[in-house]
Amino acid sequence: MKPATTKQLKEELQLQSHSNLVKYCLRLAKFKKENKELLSYLLFDSYNEADYLNEIKHELGELLAQVNTRSPYIAKKNLRKILRLAQRYIRYSDIPETGADIYLFICVELQKINWHFTIPSGMQRIFSFAQNKFQSAIEKLHEDLKYEYTRNITWKISK
Repeated sequence: MKPATTKQLKEELQLQSHSNLVKYCLRLAKFKKENKELLSYLLFDSYNEADYLNEIKHELGELLAQVNTRSPYIAKKNLRKILRLAQRYIRYSDIPETGADIYLFICVELQKINWHFTIPSGMQRIFSFAQNKFQSAIEKLHEDLKYEYTRNITWKISK
């Protein structure tokens, strides 16, 4: 089965009644966790982006605090999971500052972690991935915001 294009879906949805649209949204939310999360963001969090950002930072902060600092293998898996979660949350928001704020938060928190081992090259790639995502996120911003985000940034992961 070939899915319809976005334009076709938009035209068809405009023809539907309000009750049918509600039914379709609820049915979509039932099948995938990401659909439910996106619908929750659109209904409850999109109107207050600052609270949404604080909620994400709190959740990611808790996950970063639980990263295993004794085993490089498990730490790498934990960091990948955190970055996947961050990417998913960033995708929900249409505001470009959200991505920059979240990646900046992750990079700063990674610098604060006291690692009990020498950082292997695989984890260095994860750190550089987060930094590159931050850099690409600020490229989408206005010049003044770019300056504000980059003026006090120094990337140093110790050990």
